[in-house]
Amino acid sequence: MLKIGNVSFLNSFPFQYGLTRTENFQVEMLVPSEIAKALENDTIDVGLVPVASYIKHPNWQLVSDFCIGAVGEVRTVILVSKKPVLEIDTIGYDLDSRSSNLLFRVLAAHYWKIKPREVVENADACVMIGDKTFSNLPKEYRFRYDLSLEWFNFQKLPFAFAVWVSNKKLCSEITDRINETMMFGVNHIEESVICFSKNLPVTHAEALRYLKENISYPLDSQKKTAIKRFAELSFGLADT
Repeated sequence: MLKIGNVSFLNSFPFQYGLTRTENFQVEMLVPSEIAKALENDTIDVGLVPVASYIKHPNWQLVSDFCIGAVGEVRTVILVSKKPVLEIDTIGYDLDSRSSNLLFRVLAAHYWKIKPREVVENADACVMIGDKTFSNLPKEYRFRYDLSLEWFNFQKLPFAFAVWVSNKKLCSEITDRINETMMFGVNHIEESVICFSKNLPVTHAEALRYLKENISYPLDSQKKTAIKRFAELSFGLADT
């Protein structure tokens, strides 16, 4: 049975809904960075991995026409800061992420032209991803920057945060089944929210608005172009 790693965030509920409709896959729920490690360690076969991990593994293969992406504001990948971004001297990273941390590094180096020093505590600013960004943040973080929107302003491109990949070659029958599973979930967003209503980090209406208006699931040509551009701009930058 194929082992699949899925992300345990609201934005992956449609994918998880699709996966619950089939008995062909064994699914493990993880945070993005853990899925990448599981693929690297070959404990799963397919995973929804951070794009930062995908671009560092040329042997990994895309297995779906769907992703976790955004065209402009995404709301759940943010930089919270005590200072305006151009005044940031120290930065803290989100251990759940790879793509978002690297996206900050790209924006810092090429867009904002700043060189903040990484620290573990008392940082001027912090990268935050996932459902925790829906919560009220400490008052000292007076500034909030949506990293997907900042990328769009910088490159005029959407962004793909996570993509479905395998760490081995799969036959077309399996990849077709994976793609059909993801398509089913994306086409049934409202049902997915109802199915996982006990795990919603926001209200039902807010969850629907977020999934339909902020998350862009198709892995289209624009997002593939964005992945290539991201790979180029991130070359030589450390991955956290």
